[in-house]
Amino acid sequence: MVEVAVHDTFLAVDNALELVTAYDVVVDCSDNVQTRYLVSDACVLAKPSALHAARAAAKGVQRSCIAGRCLQ
Repeated sequence: MVEVAVHDTFLAVDNALELVTAYDVVVDCSDNVQTRYLVSDACVLAKPSALHAARAAAKGVQRSCIAGRCLQ
């Protein structure tokens, strides 16, 4: 079963780890490089897998990061 949780807050360095800790998978569709790296770093520390998706021109781009691995 899939449950979706929406957080009505801004993601920042001071709350990223707290936000991702409770989940097995984090989906990032921010289309912003700094946010994507922040999500990736928080997921490396907290251990959930991360799915990053973005739009590049007229094409979609998707990347999966296994728990413990980082975009950087």
